[in-house]
Amino acid sequence: FDFSIRTGMLINGIIGGVFFKNFIVEIDYPNGVLKIWNPKFYKRSKMRRYKQYDLDIPDDKCFVKLNVSTNGKSSPLKFLVDSGLSNPIWIDTRSETVLVPAANSIYSYLGYGLNGDIYGRVSRIPKVRIGDFSFKSIIAAFPDTAYIGSAENLNYRNGSIGSEILRRFNVVLNYPDKKIGLRPNTNFKNVFFMR
Repeated sequence: FDFSIRTGMLINGIIGGVFFKNFIVEIDYPNGVLKIWNPKFYKRSKMRRYKQYDLDIPDDKCFVKLNVSTNGKSSPLKFLVDSGLSNPIWIDTRSETVLVPAANSIYSYLGYGLNGDIYGRVSRIPKVRIGDFSFKSIIAAFPDTAYIGSAENLNYRNGSIGSEILRRFNVVLNYPDKKIGLRPNTNFKNVFFMR
């Protein structure tokens, strides 16, 4: 597959947990900077500037807990941290979640994934909270199961959190200590979009 053709920008490859698992990764979204640190040389005191939350890292993939509010109920759910996902949040309806698209949701093209084009429903979720940070009226995608392949990792997750949320923070993925550090940046209060 050729992501460059699909996205209209040069993409030389994809890096993920298999590469990052032995490092501490800093993502500075406003400046477009990714720093990869050997844990021996990373000053742990830098983490004091970030709110830190637990990461679950089975099979070299990062998962974080989010509280998602719908229909007046709040549910703690586990989401894959996917900086390559340009949307705010994807909800996997195959998982054991009570989250469903709103009655006024629309069926739409969601994007291009490893399995090709992906379609599904788009709906707003009243509130998403990651640790101490809350976002209201989040646009969420509910991919059609016909387009997202096999039920890989469903025992681990209820969906994916994408860069439309992550870009609102400076992010530290501390693989060795199983922590994610979040510090709001200049994008924090921006309006949410589906890309």
